Amino acid sequence: MTEPEQPHPQGREPASRETAPADRKAPDHRGGETKPRPPLHKRLERGLTALFKLGRTEEMAKRASRSVARIDDALSELRQHVDDALSELRQHVDGLQQNIERTTDHTNRLQVGFEKQSDDLLEAFDRVQSADVAVERATAERTTLRRELSLRLDALELAVRNMTARLAGAGRGAETGGHAPPALPGDTSAADTDPDHAAFLDRFYRAFEDRHRGSEEKIMRRLRVYLPVVKEASARTGGRPALDLGCGRGEWLTLLREAGITATGVDSNPEQIADAIERGLDIRLGDVLAALDEAEDGSLSVITAHHVVEHLPFDLVVRLVRRAFRALAPGGVLIVETPNTSNVLVGATTFFTDPTHLKPMPEHILGVLFETAGYAPVRLMHLNPHERLEDALARPGFDAEVAHLLYGPQDLGVVGTKPEPMDAPFDVALGGGPLDGNPVDGNPVDRGSPDRGGGA
Repeated sequence: MTEPEQPHPQGREPASRETAPADRKAPDHRGGETKPRPPLHKRLERGLTALFKLGRTEEMAKRASRSVARIDDALSELRQHVDDALSELRQHVDGLQQNIERTTDHTNRLQVGFEKQSDDLLEAFDRVQSADVAVERATAERTTLRRELSLRLDALELAVRNMTARLAGAGRGAETGGHAPPALPGDTSAADTDPDHAAFLDRFYRAFEDRHRGSEEKIMRRLRVYLPVVKEASARTGGRPALDLGCGRGEWLTLLREAGITATGVDSNPEQIADAIERGLDIRLGDVLAALDEAEDGSLSVITAHHVVEHLPFDLVVRLVRRAFRALAPGGVLIVETPNTSNVLVGATTFFTDPTHLKPMPEHILGVLFETAGYAPVRLMHLNPHERLEDALARPGFDAEVAHLLYGPQDLGVVGTKPEPMDAPFDVALGGGPLDGNPVDGNPVDRGSPDRGGGA
């Protein structure tokens, strides 16, 4: 007996297998329920799409194949160009290498030649340098010999002149039955019959000054006080040369050379100037007045006479001052330095230590002499106080005036300027009166002033 048919849970009957083939489910290979297959038109659409894509892919593949072929052709052509360029570059590099080798070889040959020529030049330079040294040495020796010869000739000429004067004086003494007067500096009217007497006196005076005057360094330190005056005069006169009368050992000439001022010295003692000539100083043996006579008018900027006038008679001092005025250029200066006999110790003792001193030349005489000769302004410089002045001033109860009389300035410097033309500006720095800083009566206001020390 058959069982009755159960109703469907949804109230509907199951579909027939023939009427719903599309509802079949594809088998699920994973063991699950099979999926339903897509409709036919979907499958057709997918097939057509795939077929269309395949066509496009083939077209793209053809295009890509043609592009690859063109790239291959281009690469082949580029490779050919690169090969050609590399070949040319190799040829060029080979050529450069050959040129480098040739240049290196040429450079090596030049280097060898240069080294040989350098050695030859160095040897030639050494020979030339040795020759220059020999020439310089010979020139120096010749200059020294010429100076020595000139010095000896001057000394011989002076000796002959003195001998002639002495013979003439001896003749006059014999004629008158008396004796010839003693010879004075700058005066050859009298003479000694001993031909070696003059040379002995020269040697004596050099030894005397070397021992008692002071070292050259000390004298140069004192003389520096005049350098500003000299430099100003040299500038005013356009750098004209200077002349030092009675130059002695040449300390002042050395200072002038260091200051860049051309200067010549003159002295009558060949013993004193020999060493100075060896040091290259321009010194002539001769008479100071004769040296002034030889100078042209207005040719000098500075004329100096350090410790000379006290050795001369007053008449020769006057001649010296007047002839110096003629030889100086406008704006030039005459500097005369002499012992300051206002210092009691100088006037009473040290002045007479030198046996060739004739008489003191105090500031009153020299100041008026300079004014009368035409110098304006005239400046008085009181220099070199004694080293004991400060101790005397500091001593309790010691009178200051007495201290200055005993230990005040030991040297007197007189600086006279040759006036410039009237249309030139007046230099107020040099003073404005007959004597610089002095009242009308001519009495120096700075006499004995201790702050004027430091000269020669």
